[in-house]
Amino acid sequence: MKTLFISVIFLFSATILNAQNFTFRTIDCPELPEDGGLGNVHLFSSGEAIFTGRLADAYYNGNTVSVSASIHQKSTLSAIEENGKVFAYSFRDDKYLYKWNDSIKTWDCTGFFTPMYNNYGEIFMVSSSTALCLSYGNFGDSIRIWQYDIKDTVFTLLKSFFREDQQYWSVTGFFVRENDVILSLNSYSDTKMETIILSYSNDSIKQIDVFPINTDYSYLFDNNFVYFSAGENSEKIIKWNSATLEEEVIYTNPDFYIKKLFVLSNNEIIFFEGNNDNIKMLTVNTGKVETIYNNIFSSFSYNQYLKKALFVGSTSIVEMTIADGIISFSDVPFIKLYPNPATDKITIESNYVNNKIEIYNNLGQNVYSCYSTDLTSEINVSEYPTGIYFVKLSDQNGKMITTKFIKN
Repeated sequence: MKTLFISVIFLFSATILNAQNFTFRTIDCPELPEDGGLGNVHLFSSGEAIFTGRLADAYYNGNTVSVSASIHQKSTLSAIEENGKVFAYSFRDDKYLYKWNDSIKTWDCTGFFTPMYNNYGEIFMVSSSTALCLSYGNFGDSIRIWQYDIKDTVFTLLKSFFREDQQYWSVTGFFVRENDVILSLNSYSDTKMETIILSYSNDSIKQIDVFPINTDYSYLFDNNFVYFSAGENSEKIIKWNSATLEEEVIYTNPDFYIKKLFVLSNNEIIFFEGNNDNIKMLTVNTGKVETIYNNIFSSFSYNQYLKKALFVGSTSIVEMTIADGIISFSDVPFIKLYPNPATDKITIESNYVNNKIEIYNNLGQNVYSCYSTDLTSEINVSEYPTGIYFVKLSDQNGKMITTKFIKN
């Protein structure tokens, strides 16, 4: 455990951010019930989004929202994108497992009962074939972490935590990285607060850090840094370095309740402030905080490639777009591969400079790897066996994009 470094406390009154930086659009949802209960959202790079809620589920095609009724009182949502496809699962009433049917844009009951036999549980997608499931003890004294093999529908218990003095456990972060998954757990009682950081890889999970502070929500930035809303009343923002295991308090305001956040750059953070029910932006190097939108939201999803976020209330959805390119458009990944199917060679075009190119067969075996400084690369595949191959490009900053081709 590392020492918590405290920076200067900044207190600023809220002002209005220049309108050209962000645009906000209210998305009409006339089919939502009066108390719609929407609470979970995931915005995909296609511009589509899916929602789950207490009384309704919804799908956003990038323009309009279609609503379907939900008979469940509680629901969770976890979703990923893999090779251009959407994979999502949802727990309903803490025991029913539903799978997103992307072809008809609705949820299907899997019929599988999960080991969430205690108080309640959650599911988190690792890949299209694997998920982690968490179940909580009836008295808040325990938490169990299961690996779920989606293809074989097998649950394997990986790790358990039990403490007699515990009254509350929660997941404050889940992030899929190239080589592992980072999972943060908040452990809270009347006498003790701490955040436990876990790493999952190769079918096992281990604890890598712990720090003595309550956390509420987190966001992974640049593959190595996790930003937490933290403190007894979520009045702080903490930056945690996964390489050095150091934490630093980069902002504190005792008048704020920082419920959720996401990071635009290492100097700009957007967060929802619960005491005043508005969205704010923090400029880290000056400590300046500006109000950019006033409304009440329960959750949101930010897609860094689209430069968009969806903010969700019980009966309202608001889309935020970064209008002036605080993050440059060149950060959006681009890849083009041709011909496809291929016989003798493939050409790959991308906007990644100093990138690593890897090719895998359908068994997950690496058949090609090289580093390139060119935006266009030509690769001989004439001796490859017939089949489907996956191409992965990753740059020096940890960004990654994949595609696939067929070898005839």
